[in-house]
Amino acid sequence: MKSVLNHIAILVESIESVVGKIQVPKSHLGVLEEFPSEGTKEMYIGGSNQMGRLLLMQAIGDGPYKRAMEKRGPGIHHIALDVLSIDSFVSNLSGSGWLLHPKSLEFYSNHRSVFLCRQNVPVLIEVQERKKLEEDNFFISELELPFGEERLMNSLLCDRLKIGVDIKMKIGNEQVLVRNLV
Repeated sequence: MKSVLNHIAILVESIESVVGKIQVPKSHLGVLEEFPSEGTKEMYIGGSNQMGRLLLMQAIGDGPYKRAMEKRGPGIHHIALDVLSIDSFVSNLSGSGWLLHPKSLEFYSNHRSVFLCRQNVPVLIEVQERKKLEEDNFFISELELPFGEERLMNSLLCDRLKIGVDIKMKIGNEQVLVRNLV
């Protein structure tokens, strides 16, 4: 069993200001969309056929993203991982230390996805079930996170996630510090 990096979602104060800091072809900039029910404006960065895309999320109304921005400020909100069987993946997490976010029951029944959380881990993990795992052509090929517990990182079974001292993304040959973007 393994998981594949689907996307990294970052809460930002302004999508436009972050886009100006990332050097990518215009063809890699997705459409700027608004989701009033979620209270967000969002844009994917990365080719539409790529995995490991960057999702920029700007809170524009009341909701969970505005609350997260007020509580923690800009930065990584969640990491989305794809798996072939969400039931098997979640079952294998038993004893790992990850907890199911309370909203997971709603997401599981409607979308075959769950959110994992852990106290003192400032990022959520979204796990999505897919019929096939795409393992090539990554926009972000590696993500380093300052995880305090190696077992938490290892239990996610994703070879694109690494333990580091800062939050860094590898885009092409460039290491990008998330704090420099937001």
